Amino acid sequence: MSQHSQTHRVVMQVNRGSSADQKIAIDQIRNVLKALPECKIEVVCHGQAVQLVLKKASEMADEIAGLAKDQFVEFLICQNTLTQNDHHQDEILPEVKVVPSALAHIIVRQGEGWAYIKGGR
Repeated sequence: MSQHSQTHRVVMQVNRGSSADQKIAIDQIRNVLKALPECKIEVVCHGQAVQLVLKKASEMADEIAGLAKDQFVEFLICQNTLTQNDHHQDEILPEVKVVPSALAHIIVRQGEGWAYIKGGR
């Protein structure tokens, strides 16, 4: 079976939010999709990575919109992170979904057989 004959599923954890980290995470997603175009990727953000998905802070908003629309990429943010940082759902990019706990989501996905990647540096 070739690497392209099946759909791979990846859950990527991103928890750093600097401009460089945002760019690295997006570049990593693109690199995976170049090698595995049918790969399903969930990008689970928490901690400082809230900056990646906030309307007012994200430097990658256009890239996130494009990946969410044109690829098999879903962006998720942790409700715990939003609450701890006094952010609300209306402050995040429209392509981003909220999950109750980023780490619990990653644990569940790994239990379902998804590959795990730590995104960024």
